Amino acid sequence: MNKPAIITAFLIALLETAFGQYSVDWGKYMNDAVPNADFSAAEQSEYLIVDVKKASANLEYVYVTGRTHSRSDQEISCANNEFYYGAEDDFLAKYDKCGNLQWFRYLGTDNNNEKDECGDFAVCMAIDKDPVTDSTYIYIGGYSFTDYEPNGCSTCLPCDPANSAKAFACIGDTCVFQKNKKNEIDAFIAKYDENGNLLKWTYFGGVGDDYIIGMSIFHHDVFITGTTSSPPDFIPASTPMFDSTLSSLLDAYVAQLDGNLCSVKFFSYMGGPLYERSHAIRCFKTPGNPSQIQFYISGATEGDMADSTYHPLNSYNGGGNDSFLALWKLNKQTNVFSPQWLQYIGGKGDDRDREMIIDKSNNAIITGFTQSNDFFDATNWSYPKSNFYDTSFNGVKDAFVAKYDVAGNALWGTYFGGSKSDASRGLASYSIKSGTTTNFVAFSGGTQSVDMPVQALHPPFQTALNGGSSATNRDAFIAILTDPKSSSEVQQLEFASYFGGAQNEWDDATVDYGPDIEMGGNKEIYLTFYTRSIDIEDCIGSVDYHFNSNTGSDQDGFLAKILNNTVSKRFDCLDFDWGNEGPEKSEVSESSVSSMQLYPNPSDGNFMLQLELQSAISENATIEVLNLLGQIVHKKEIPVIEGKLTTQILINQLLTKGVYVLRVTMSNNSYVEELICQ
Repeated sequence: MNKPAIITAFLIALLETAFGQYSVDWGKYMNDAVPNADFSAAEQSEYLIVDVKKASANLEYVYVTGRTHSRSDQEISCANNEFYYGAEDDFLAKYDKCGNLQWFRYLGTDNNNEKDECGDFAVCMAIDKDPVTDSTYIYIGGYSFTDYEPNGCSTCLPCDPANSAKAFACIGDTCVFQKNKKNEIDAFIAKYDENGNLLKWTYFGGVGDDYIIGMSIFHHDVFITGTTSSPPDFIPASTPMFDSTLSSLLDAYVAQLDGNLCSVKFFSYMGGPLYERSHAIRCFKTPGNPSQIQFYISGATEGDMADSTYHPLNSYNGGGNDSFLALWKLNKQTNVFSPQWLQYIGGKGDDRDREMIIDKSNNAIITGFTQSNDFFDATNWSYPKSNFYDTSFNGVKDAFVAKYDVAGNALWGTYFGGSKSDASRGLASYSIKSGTTTNFVAFSGGTQSVDMPVQALHPPFQTALNGGSSATNRDAFIAILTDPKSSSEVQQLEFASYFGGAQNEWDDATVDYGPDIEMGGNKEIYLTFYTRSIDIEDCIGSVDYHFNSNTGSDQDGFLAKILNNTVSKRFDCLDFDWGNEGPEKSEVSESSVSSMQLYPNPSDGNFMLQLELQSAISENATIEVLNLLGQIVHKKEIPVIEGKLTTQILINQLLTKGVYVLRVTMSNNSYVEELICQ
């Protein structure tokens, strides 16, 4: 591996102080006790999004979508029509920042014959915000697979009592872009409000096979991308288009719909003579007069697209597939987006993207997997390859991460993995300011490598595949790299860890789009994946980790929250439903507290504690200061007189910079407050 051989003790100490340790705050299986549902069957979570409310950076919700084999015996009405559930349905779930389930919704076909080729697959999601009310709207996308055989799947998603295969507007206006399903595989989009009400859903597709794989919201419009074999006759002829000709059996495509899912505002194919599919789309606006609306799309192709109008910056590199990244720009006079440049990404092996995001400077960051040992030879990199984290192929299949600017220049890239199969799916970027600003790229995926790198600037919370058991099944992983701001910066592995139990957490399949990650409002990382393990808690080994139990009969979706203890909040989850494994809620109750204050806070470890209870009790209180590993670094007893306590605490010699928790315990109740030492 081409990594820096020497990292000075000073640099390590500086980074430890500035950016802290990583730990699991909570995790839970998704077999919650949903009313009228049986979660003994399989769940596979694919995608998650964090919704941070403007009113408070501490108020956020997590939306997770995927597919489930669990059943509901409930029929839910929508515009006088009913939902019928089958062998494999889409789901959308909402959790708060402490892992408490807010609601769970099904969406799927009436298919009860358990046929593997039938089902509904939600693989992407995006949210839109009302700028006035801060209300959130959730869009999920995917495809519905039905075979039209007499004993096969039914031909619709939620349908009317006559099974007429029509989409519906459930709440609000009545327009729907496409009511009828036109082939055995059609894409779909569904729109929900933040209370779980299904507002509308529509098919999207023609007489061929149609898939939505990526989705983005921009200016309240819905941008989708994926792959299709349908000619454009399902798109109104008046729709602005760049390329209206299907080039092969399966082309990538991009479409823009209005937020009400009533009409298509733009459509175009993208492809050559072979197979193309697009996995991600991200929109942005560049400042100026006039401003420019643009989007990136990323995907994979089996060959040269052979179209000069895409303005390729390099050549197809060979192998089974190359990833690609393209920039499109809107012509405001014609309302047509057109390609500005195209970059092929990969070598002579099989290369496929899985996710793409943009950073605050509108650079594109792309991740996926590669089987090319010449991945870095086929691209002209702007930054010196000697500064990349890893430019040596590690074996079988590696994850990759690469960054491009708006002109299409390849800035940096890296392999990540061990000697077996490794692939990345989730992606997020963020910055931490501590004197200077350091940029990071976090990514998640799956691994079967016992030698995946976990020796980073900060230690992992799980050091070994399958928790060190004798099994060699596939685990999820999370890794964080520094994102160099210039060609002189040397890229570092900030953090990497396995995440999983003794069984599989990843299928290593081309239609598997997890594990996924997303950043929260306080730099916390949410992670979702599916698992067949019942022993994740034992493998993680985190003192403060709490979860509910897996049924053990099949795979479950899994959701976890990971913290950087310097910038992320932990002990604000006083209402967390700990389940059977955790403490009683009374141990973390604030019900009898009128006020508890620490001042100054932040402090240097010299501060005042003031506690005033609603009841005038007098007894000794135990005061403890804990670090974010749950270890007690200071403890003392002091009397509370008639419900009041004011005392000075001087522990600056015991604390390093970071986030701590002060806990006051009395009468079997605990009162907690976050303490920041700087």
